[in-house]
Amino acid sequence: EGWLPKYLGKLNHHAAPSNAMWTDLCFNVGLLLMSDYVFVIAVSNCAYLIFSFMNLNAGWIHRMDRPRQERPWRAPTWLLAAGAVLGFVNIAFMGMGCNVFGAGTLTTALVFVALILPVFFFRHQIQDKGVFPRAMMEHLEVDENQRPIRRAGFLPYVALIAATVLLYVSHRLAAY
Repeated sequence: EGWLPKYLGKLNHHAAPSNAMWTDLCFNVGLLLMSDYVFVIAVSNCAYLIFSFMNLNAGWIHRMDRPRQERPWRAPTWLLAAGAVLGFVNIAFMGMGCNVFGAGTLTTALVFVALILPVFFFRHQIQDKGVFPRAMMEHLEVDENQRPIRRAGFLPYVALIAATVLLYVSHRLAAY
């Protein structure tokens, strides 16, 4: 879809992303070769919860930005709201329980989550020269010379800041 390096998008004759699967396999073998398997699983679960939070909140942001966009299935508004609230509940539970499996689990998870930023920067700035792929712009229903309409405004940033504060507070309240 244009978010990751083009190398990962190469498909084999079965239309499966073979380079992405090989990269994933090598990365996971490297993780499995680490000495503390439980720590690796705990870090993976924390990263999963962080990305799950972002996906659950992306639902209402997408609904606000493109309220009339055709979709294969349109989730009821109450379901999007429940998902957003439960995303915050997950963040609170993660903050309280992440270091049960070892000191530094949360810090390590945050470092691993942040590794997506240089990957995105490489794809967007170096490979695509700062221009988003045409398919993505078509999905946003805008022309190349037009900027997407952002009706959600600053609310996505408020959600991220609130989640960061909630994570910090719940992590500080945890007693191990």
